[in-house]
Amino acid sequence: MEQYNVIQTKAKRVRSNPTRKWLFEEEKALIEFLTQNRDFEKPTSQLYYRRFSNESNIAVDWKLTRSKVRYMRTTYNKAKAWEGSTGAGSMEGETMKATLLKMCTFFYEMEEIFGSRVVESAVINESLENNENYSEVDLNESASSAAVCEGEGIDKTIRKGIYSRTAASDILQFQSEMIQLKKQKMEQELSFKEKELELRERELRIKEKEVELREKQELLLKDKEMEMKLKELESNEKIKIMEIQMKERLAMEELKHKYK
Repeated sequence: MEQYNVIQTKAKRVRSNPTRKWLFEEEKALIEFLTQNRDFEKPTSQLYYRRFSNESNIAVDWKLTRSKVRYMRTTYNKAKAWEGSTGAGSMEGETMKATLLKMCTFFYEMEEIFGSRVVESAVINESLENNENYSEVDLNESASSAAVCEGEGIDKTIRKGIYSRTAASDILQFQSEMIQLKKQKMEQELSFKEKELELRERELRIKEKEVELREKQELLLKDKEMEMKLKELESNEKIKIMEIQMKERLAMEELKHKYK
């Protein structure tokens, strides 16, 4: 029998959105639009980026513009993270500035636009890139090649920042949990003390009732004893009276016999 070897080829990844090569003038126009329109992606991303296309007379789909802005923010975030690393701290001012511009051509413009915002980690931006399946091809932009070359070191710095923020949030969460536990413990102790006081009050009430019952029982016994004594006295008096009457009768009978 003949044997056939079936060779399975791995399917290539196909981007759902088309790519676009941006010119430097177009990037500059996009930066100017972002600077003049600080209501970022308002009211919606579609309307926001279509307005850019109309005002700048650049024929580009709004999704491609959004992908471009997110890519630029990714490179800015990476450059910003590198700026706060120990490697950047050891450089001189001009050298560090040149490196930042190499990593992100419009770093200082992006700093003015997004500097007041919370700089999100590159992991979030990469997840946005993967979800929307877009890529950025720009041969005239030296920042993209520099970002790729220095990606590993920057990613380590970003991870370090992420881990430090995670550790800080974990510490805060742990402290809040400890405070909550202490609060619960204090509340439990207070409730326990209150229950103890209630039990003691109940015990005192029970003892008071017991004393009252004893006193009543003693009074009842005394009353019964008095009644018994009175009955005995009455019965004794009756017996004595009967004895006297019998004696009187006997005496009368004896007198009658004598005088007959």
